[in-house]
Amino acid sequence: MTEISVLMPVYNGKVYLEQSVESILSQTFSSFEFIIIDDCSTDSTYDILLAYAALDSRIKLHKNESNFGIEKTLNIGLAIAQGKYVARQDADDISFENRLEKQFSFLEHTPAVGAIGAAVEIIDSQGQKVGESHPPTDHESLKMLFLINNFMHHSTLMARRDLLMHIGGYNEQMRRAEDYDLWWRLSCHSRVENLPEVLLKRRLDDGPRISVLHRESQLICSYKIALGAVVDTIGNRSYFPKKSYERLWWAILGTLDRNSFLNYWSIPQGKAGELSFNDIKQLYPLWNFIYISPGGRLAWGTLLQPLILDFINLKKFVCAFQILYITQFNWKIKVRYFLILKVLVRALLPSCILSLSIPLRQKTFSTKSDF
Repeated sequence: MTEISVLMPVYNGKVYLEQSVESILSQTFSSFEFIIIDDCSTDSTYDILLAYAALDSRIKLHKNESNFGIEKTLNIGLAIAQGKYVARQDADDISFENRLEKQFSFLEHTPAVGAIGAAVEIIDSQGQKVGESHPPTDHESLKMLFLINNFMHHSTLMARRDLLMHIGGYNEQMRRAEDYDLWWRLSCHSRVENLPEVLLKRRLDDGPRISVLHRESQLICSYKIALGAVVDTIGNRSYFPKKSYERLWWAILGTLDRNSFLNYWSIPQGKAGELSFNDIKQLYPLWNFIYISPGGRLAWGTLLQPLILDFINLKKFVCAFQILYITQFNWKIKVRYFLILKVLVRALLPSCILSLSIPLRQKTFSTKSDF
């Protein structure tokens, strides 16, 4: 029996395709089928894949008759898959050689977990390392974070195939946010965790990725998923302050992706889009739910502390201290007061005084690291 079905959709991916395919074919774990679906590419992608398929019988190659998009293409792959588990990989990412072995072993020995991801190494277009991303490893923290956005790496997914089929596969209506939607629904039916090891190189290049070309529609879908997750989890759908939550959602996005926040929310919405004191007050059901939920306070504490700094920079001090009160006094989360004080001083002092103080500060602390 085939243990793992590796699923890779690709569209015009010739530049990095060989590295990605070879990273799967060279895995230390060999009991897998490699389902590659060409979504009607217009470059030499399919020819490259034909050559690989002729050399390795584990490759199952399929070509869509037209460009269906990633959501439908992934469901086509799921329909073909025969493995006990399904693993995902994007056509420009590179799996470490022990990735499948590590994830398979974990799922085999942890039956309560239905799906897992892993930490990733971030690489640029030249394959050079530019950083790492380590999402939380425990189910409780991940599920609480899904109430605001997706912090998992889809290309590291390995899930039980029967679970994927039970939840209906990918939602083709969630265009360009199908990964977030899938992770959320998986977490509602089973435990979802992350392995702490770095098992994949995720490429962030300058090319026209789908998430860049269609960022606005992706964000609209992501917000829809987040709102649905919150109201379904907390309950009282008709009474939940949706507008206040929407402004919170965008404010937190602003700490993670400033350009998207400005382009698709702050500039178009103006003052009407700003998170207010009253919004934060109206969201009491959310703050209380986070407080009583395992993993909630720590997970959300990491999201709200940058928001405090944003409010201070914007001189919205009442909102800043309102969020500070929630995290420090209600949730008992340790807050980086020195950093808050530093940002507060910069926000309060006139720029002319700050500019005069810079040479003195640099001279005084020249032998120490800057906080």
